[in-house]
Amino acid sequence: MTDTTAIVNNGVNVEALIAAREALTKAPQAAQFKWRAACEWKDGTHSHSTVEGFYGLGEEQHRKTTFKFDAAAQQYIYNWKTGTGGNYWRIGVKFDDGQTYYVNIGLR
Repeated sequence: MTDTTAIVNNGVNVEALIAAREALTKAPQAAQFKWRAACEWKDGTHSHSTVEGFYGLGEEQHRKTTFKFDAAAQQYIYNWKTGTGGNYWRIGVKFDDGQTYYVNIGLR
């Protein structure tokens, strides 16, 4: 059995982040991303935008989760699959004024 230990700082696996940066520096074409969004018109100026897939790391990528934005309600909607319990997330939003707000979510 192999034990794996990762250095984590504020929820970020620092070693993985540095390794990814080094790999992308050596292969800059892999760092080229194309994001796609679909927009569904609801009524008048009301629409929903959805982001599910993108092109990156040299191939098409499909997210396990969906990110949506409701412009009329000014809401971000993020759906993700959860495990059976004991899952925790910290979500941060940085606003144009430079302030960042966080929410910690835990499921049992």
